[in-house]
Amino acid sequence: MTWVDSMGQAKQRVKVENDRGNLRLRWSYAGNRKTLYLKMYDTALARKVAEAKANQIEADLITGNYDPTLAKYCGASPSRNTTIDPVMLFQRFYEYRTHLRSMC
Repeated sequence: MTWVDSMGQAKQRVKVENDRGNLRLRWSYAGNRKTLYLKMYDTALARKVAEAKANQIEADLITGNYDPTLAKYCGASPSRNTTIDPVMLFQRFYEYRTHLRSMC
């Protein structure tokens, strides 16, 4: 997203960048350089997602709703250390298989 400074020149506030094949967002806030690594390869779909995040950050900067911890923009990702009970795993598998059979 761009904005216009006092001189009438368009400036890019939040940039989507390719960093060795992965996407990241970069911008300045309160005089400090901020970077958010998106953990996505640079593809057309990932660029759209990155641009949406950039627009969200840009809007929050303008409206004063910016989260300097960046937690708001990281999104909730499932924990890799999640454990599941073997019985629960089998129940999920059974329900999945039952659902597939009812479709055919």
